[in-house]
Amino acid sequence: MDILITGSVFGAGLVTSGMYQPYLLSSQFALTEWNMAQTFFTATGCGALSLEILYRLGYAVPPPRSWSWTGITACAMDGNIIGGLILGAGMALSASCPGMVFPQLALGIPTAPAIVAGASVGGIFWAAVLRPCMESRRKRSAIAMTVKSKQPETTFADALGMRHTTALLCFEAVLTSLVMVAATTASTAPAPVHPVVGGLVIGGAQIVSLVVRGSLLGASTCYEQVGDWIVWMAKAGYRKQEQEKQPQQQQQQQQQRPGTSAILFAAAMVAGAWLLARLRPEVALFEGQQQAMLGAPSPATAFAGGLLMAVGSRMAGGCASGHGISGMALMSMSSLVTMASVFAAAMGVSKLTAIVDMSRGSYM
Repeated sequence: MDILITGSVFGAGLVTSGMYQPYLLSSQFALTEWNMAQTFFTATGCGALSLEILYRLGYAVPPPRSWSWTGITACAMDGNIIGGLILGAGMALSASCPGMVFPQLALGIPTAPAIVAGASVGGIFWAAVLRPCMESRRKRSAIAMTVKSKQPETTFADALGMRHTTALLCFEAVLTSLVMVAATTASTAPAPVHPVVGGLVIGGAQIVSLVVRGSLLGASTCYEQVGDWIVWMAKAGYRKQEQEKQPQQQQQQQQQRPGTSAILFAAAMVAGAWLLARLRPEVALFEGQQQAMLGAPSPATAFAGGLLMAVGSRMAGGCASGHGISGMALMSMSSLVTMASVFAAAMGVSKLTAIVDMSRGSYM
C-alpha cells in the first residue's frame, strides 16, 4: 500500500507540474523554454530542505548516493559520466525521461508506448548482458582495490570542506538564485501551473515518499526489474531440471525471484496520473495541448531513446528522479556529476538533431 500511495502521488505531481509534455522537455534541451529548469531546481531545493527537516525530526534519511564504477577505467565515477551521457542522449531523443514516461502513458501521449517498449528492451539488455559483464569486469579488474581506496567525496560539503549546514544553506541559495533568474529573464512556455508550483508539488511528493515508505523517489529500477524477470523466466526450464535433481534447493531457488516493488511503483505512477487527469482535467490538460506535442519524436526515435534511457540510468545508478530530484536533494556529488553529464548530452543531441533537421529541410 505504501508503494501504491507514493507512486500515485508522484505520478499526479508530475502531471500537475506539466513536465510530461514532450514540447517542454525538448525545448529545455534546446534552451528555448525554461520551464523544466525552474521545476527541477525548485523540486531539488524543496526536497533538500524537507529532508533536512525530516532528519532533524527523527526520520531515517538515506545516505548520499554512491559512485557508479563500471570496472573499465580507474575512475570511480566513470559509470556516472558514461551512464549520464547515454541517459541524456536518450532523454533528448525521446523527449521524456525514465519516470516521466509513465504520466505520458497515462495521458495518452502517442510516443509513450514506444518509449516504454524501448526502455523495457534496454532493461532486458542491461540485466542479461551489460550488468553481468560489468560485474565480471569489476571482479577481475586489477585496479579494483585502487578505485575503492581512492573514492571521491560523497557530498558537496565534503568536496568543499564545509559543515553540512553551511553547505545546505549555500546550496539552497544557489538553487533559489537559478530559479529567480530563469523565471525573470528566460522564456517560459504556457503550462497548467507555474513551473515553480510544479516543483513544489514534486518536492511534496518527495516528503510523502520518505514518510510513507522510508525511501526517496526513483523510477528507472523498474526497467531493471523487468529485465530480471525476463532473464529469470528464460532460465525457468533449466532451474526446473536442477530442482528435480536436487529438491532441497527448491526453496532457495524460490527466494531468488526478482523483486516487483519498482514495477508496482511505476504502475502506481500511471494510475495516479490517469486519476488526476480524470478528476481535474483543467490541471492536466490545457488549450496548448497541441503545441505540447511539437517536440514529440517518431516512434522509432522514441524507441531508441527509451532503450538508451534504461541502459544509461542503470549504468549511472539512477535517473532524472533518482539522481536529479532525490540524489541532488541529498547533495550527492555522484548525482551532480551524473546530472551534469545528462544535460550536457541532452543539449548536445538536441543541437545535433536540430542541425540534421535543418539540413534535411534545406535539401528538400
